[in-house]
Parts: sequence; structure tokens; C-alpha cells
Amino acid sequence: MNEILENLYPDKEVMARRGAQPFLPLLPRSDLFSAYLHEEMRQCYLNGNDHAALVTACVLIDSSVKDAIQFDSFVKADFVFSPGEWDKIDALKFGDVIIWRKAEE
Repeated sequence: MNEILENLYPDKEVMARRGAQPFLPLLPRSDLFSAYLHEEMRQCYLNGNDHAALVTACVLIDSSVKDAIQFDSFVKADFVFSPGEWDKIDALKFGDVIIWRKAEE
């Protein structure tokens, strides 16, 4: 856990409790990258690395939203992959991705 919070609120049993009722793996698995990020987030959480789990969750959300936008444009382009379109989507910051996705609805 966070070193500062551990000093303020010592909880020596946190990992034992998390291990007793584990954060379940992702089933059924989605694409391999999302499954990898989900497993990494799960392992960080179970091992008490809360900040790392939170950062990994943010990466997972960012990647999933970008993938959804790219898949939507792939379908609209009659299933023709455009590397330039993917590069444009992948270069966006998270807030811009959300704004783009909301504008398409």
C-alpha cells in the first residue's frame, strides 16, 4: 500500500484479506492486451500496490476507449484498416478521447 497511508492507518492484514477474497480474473478474456492489463491490475491490487493498480486501470480504460473508437471507424470504412486513423486516435490524450467519443454519439 501507500507508505504514507500505512503510517497513518496501519493495517497489517490487508494483503491477507485481499488474498482470502481475491479479485477475480477477467473471464471471458477480451483482446490479449486488455487481458494483460487487467491481470496486471489484479496482481498489483492483490499485492497491496494500490497506486500501481490505479494507474494500470487508467491505462486499461484509455486503451479500451481508443480501441472502441478505432473499431467503430474500421467498421464505418467497410472493414479497411487505416494506419493513419489509428495513429491519430492513439496520439490523443485521455480527455480528448472521451470528448471525441461523446461527439460521435
